[in-house]
Formats: sequence, C-alpha cells, structure tokens
Amino acid sequence: MNSPSIIVPLRKDRTINAAAVLALSSVDLTPGDESNDVFGQASQLQRVGVRSIHQFSDPKIEPEVVLRRTLQAAIHEAGHMPGIRHATLNECGMNESDQVDELD
Repeated sequence: MNSPSIIVPLRKDRTINAAAVLALSSVDLTPGDESNDVFGQASQLQRVGVRSIHQFSDPKIEPEVVLRRTLQAAIHEAGHMPGIRHATLNECGMNESDQVDELD
C-alpha cells in the first residue's frame, strides 16, 4: 500500500515522548487493484503504523488463532517502525506475508 492516507492521522496521536503508535483496525486495507491482501502499513520516519485484523475476523476461526494472528501482525508492523526490513525465514516475525495462510 503506497498511500500514506492511513498513516497521516496517526502522527497526531503520537506524543513527542512516545516510541511509536500502532493502531489495529477491523477495516480491510487492501486497495481494490491489489491481488494480494494488504495487512498493514508503517512509517519508520513517523514511527506510526496500522495493522488490519479484517482477514482474521471469520467467526469460524477459533479465538486463539485470531489472537495469535493479531499478535503476529502487531509484532510485524511494530518491527517496521524502527527500520527492520522483511525477512526471508518463515519462522521470523518479519517474514513478509500477503495471504492469511502464510501467517500460520
């Protein structure tokens, strides 16, 4: 997701003393022209990020799985804020995932 439109309002919520601000949203962040899911966006410069849990909201999914995925998503986006890039190891929290089953 290239648009900073989600990140801009979060800058106002980050106080000068805050290390970072991470928002969780139930809104799907995937633009209509994307073939892969967009789970989140973060700005290292602004130290703000947003992560969607929209793809995790299927009522058929066990609550423990939803919680694990949500925490994985938050850790991943928070990792981008200090400048950590995507990893190639599947076990790493910074592994780039664009499908829910890749998170598992």
